[in-house]
Amino acid sequence: MAENWPGDYRRRPPISSPTYAVRAPLAAWLRDEAARRPRPYRVLDVGCGVKPYFPFFEPHASEYVGVDVVE
Repeated sequence: MAENWPGDYRRRPPISSPTYAVRAPLAAWLRDEAARRPRPYRVLDVGCGVKPYFPFFEPHASEYVGVDVVE
């Protein structure tokens, strides 16, 4: 599922992206944290948009809830 999930540019930003310096380390940290947390756990993703980091948590979390404001 992760390969088709929206938001890939946040999980794997190109080095040419102006946000690469922030997003690449953030994605790496989230991926590592998702795998090392005691299971089962639940995730609340506030301000998630299209939930770009959901694929990191899907194999580990018992529940993933994303909340965002729609304009």
